[in-house]
Amino acid sequence: MSHVIYNGTPTLPHTFNYTPHGDEPVLLSFSGTAWTGITNSKIGLELVVNGTVVSTAAIWSNGPGTHRALQTALTTFTFPFVVDVSNGVISPVSITIRAIAGTNFDRNDYVTLAHV
Repeated sequence: MSHVIYNGTPTLPHTFNYTPHGDEPVLLSFSGTAWTGITNSKIGLELVVNGTVVSTAAIWSNGPGTHRALQTALTTFTFPFVVDVSNGVISPVSITIRAIAGTNFDRNDYVTLAHV
């Protein structure tokens, strides 16, 4: 069953907490749009979980100043799953979405993160 973790137009970098639904591997789908003012450059977004880059959605942009769709990144990932045995509460993980160098992201861009 798929589950959208985040869908929106955040100010980057954007950090939020997410409570995983289990400790089984999931297929993450990470995509979005972005632009650059630099001709012939790689642009993209990184997905960071608890301080570690786990996925990058990126493309090579030949022309500057145009919003572009980033290639969807599909990544198999197992979220850290920690349960407090005293109360049964699952600890959330920290997720950050950030732009790679040379990438612009504004109110006309979006990002979607889901597991399928």
